[in-house]
Order: sequence, then structure tokens, then C-alpha cells
Amino acid sequence: MTCSLEMLMANRTKPINVRRIQRYNNLLIGIYSSDRLVCHRSTPKGSYALI
Repeated sequence: MTCSLEMLMANRTKPINVRRIQRYNNLLIGIYSSDRLVCHRSTPKGSYALI
């Protein structure tokens, strides 16, 4: 995911697209952190299922 996001940011230098990518990245981080809080586990299975 991060590599594709970096490629998108490199190809598209418009601020609107950058904001959109940062918003999606923040959503992914929020989903991962909230899943860890709910499950109380460090295994990534739950986060992958949510994504």
C-alpha cells in the first residue's frame, strides 16, 4: 500500500490528490490502531480483515 501511495504522490503533484492520499493513509492507520485496541492483539489478521 505505501509503495503505491508514494508512486501516486510522485506522479501526481497536485495538492488535491496529495490531500486525498493523506486522508486515505490516515484512515488506514486509524483502522489499524482501532483494530489493535479492540482485539488487544498484535497480530495483523484482524487489520487485514478490516481493510
